Amino acid sequence: MTSLEPEKFVLLEEYKLCSQMIMNESRVYWARHNFYLALSSALITVWAFFAIDITFLRILGLVGIGFIGLIISLIWWFISGRARAYSIYWMERANEIEGKIPELRLFSEERFNEFFKNRKFFEKQPITKWGMLIPLMFMFVWVGLTLWIIFAQLGWVPFI
Repeated sequence: MTSLEPEKFVLLEEYKLCSQMIMNESRVYWARHNFYLALSSALITVWAFFAIDITFLRILGLVGIGFIGLIISLIWWFISGRARAYSIYWMERANEIEGKIPELRLFSEERFNEFFKNRKFFEKQPITKWGMLIPLMFMFVWVGLTLWIIFAQLGWVPFI
């Protein structure tokens, strides 16, 4: 093993930590994503069950479930945004270290472009950015369902 200058040794150790943080954040991101997706799907199922036979108490329940679903979707969206920011931070830091130690190229732009040169469709598609659209979609679903049940009870929207 070659001896490294103290500054390069510290950078190499930080690079290893960056790599671990990137992998860990990716794994945790999808675990959180799956949790919120399952929770939101379960709430929609409960909402649909209550929407079968409409009574005044069920309408209150449907509005309450819609509000809870909206809050959960907002939390999911903010957590996804924070996770995306962490991911970007660790990638940028790894790239900075690669600029200081030329032998390191795991996260380099050149390596990335080489890998994706025949995969143009997938080039530069940040999955965490697309993943943030799912909680946003659920927010719209919850607002739409809640408004639909309220307007339907006011006679402004017919039931199907």
